[in-house]
Amino acid sequence: MKVAKGHSKRKAAPKAAKSKGAPMSAGIPTSKILKAQSSINAVLDGQPVLDPENDIAPHPRDSDGDSFYIISYLEGGGHKYTVLFHLMVIVKSLGTPVAQLVISVFDETTREYFSRELNEYWLNNTTVVPAGLDITMPWGRLSGTIDQLNVEGHLADGAVKLDMKLTMAARGPVLPNLVTGIIPFSDGIDYEYALPRMETSGQLTIHGAKCDVKGWSWLDREWGRFGPSKWTWMNIQLENGVQISLWDEQINDSNPNSYVGGPRRFATILNPDDGLIVAPVVIKELRNWISPKTKRTYATRWSVTIPERAELTVELLKDDQEIVSAIGVNRIEGKARVSGTYGKEKVNGVTMVEMCDLFPLFQTL
Repeated sequence: MKVAKGHSKRKAAPKAAKSKGAPMSAGIPTSKILKAQSSINAVLDGQPVLDPENDIAPHPRDSDGDSFYIISYLEGGGHKYTVLFHLMVIVKSLGTPVAQLVISVFDETTREYFSRELNEYWLNNTTVVPAGLDITMPWGRLSGTIDQLNVEGHLADGAVKLDMKLTMAARGPVLPNLVTGIIPFSDGIDYEYALPRMETSGQLTIHGAKCDVKGWSWLDREWGRFGPSKWTWMNIQLENGVQISLWDEQINDSNPNSYVGGPRRFATILNPDDGLIVAPVVIKELRNWISPKTKRTYATRWSVTIPERAELTVELLKDDQEIVSAIGVNRIEGKARVSGTYGKEKVNGVTMVEMCDLFPLFQTL
């Protein structure tokens, strides 16, 4: 695995007399070295802890939940769609877990948006094949391998009627978060990697109108142990080929109004030359919106700074892209536009923004 070197300019470190076999920094006070460094370059000589090809399947070990988060950017029939298919098998520690499927569709042409969260408690009417990836629920199915995923989704709920059948072929390298694929999450750890570029084709049927669609998808594969936490996550995809997985997480101990051990903010960047970079990130909320359905306040516009690399503005294309949850985890899963600079060059791009707060769920457990 290749890890890209930083390109930041540094002040010259103070010189010191060298002795045979001594490092270049020998004899220099540590405080002076820290002041001279604006960033740290490092080389990872090894492989990520995870095994993406085999880890595509559900995980029985060290995991309280499995998440398969797929965002598809599709065009067809004169329309431009963003489709979310998020299948989870969660709360395994309670015994037989819950299967949850979230489907949302945003038609950027008509500005129509709809979403549904569907839960099968204790895996009722759900089949999880022990070997490989094949999970079937009444409203959808996810199956396949790392080279080809097959997604089916069905909704028939009042005015919302949807059928989808998509095939996704992974192209290009894996993006393992923090390079190793291990990220801190609440009071435990999670494993996470992405397939950021999956060639996608298939059919969408919305309100009885069927059309062939083509485009690209991002799969975010995650498993591990989760606890009380609140986060904003973005999968920023820039037109210059740069792919970024960005985390801004806050955790708490016992008081939901007191965040400790955080925030944890970092970006894992996959460059067009397949090089990986891990960098700090500064994210600021610039505008908010109050949901009329849940009375929750969500950000809708952000500034994102990756020091010495990027200055970006992220803005939701539609404020109301909220998932109303039957288990109390209401959240935004929203398509957003990205603009700004990367490496001092002007860039544009897209992202999904996930704003999720697990504190209410853990208060009821």
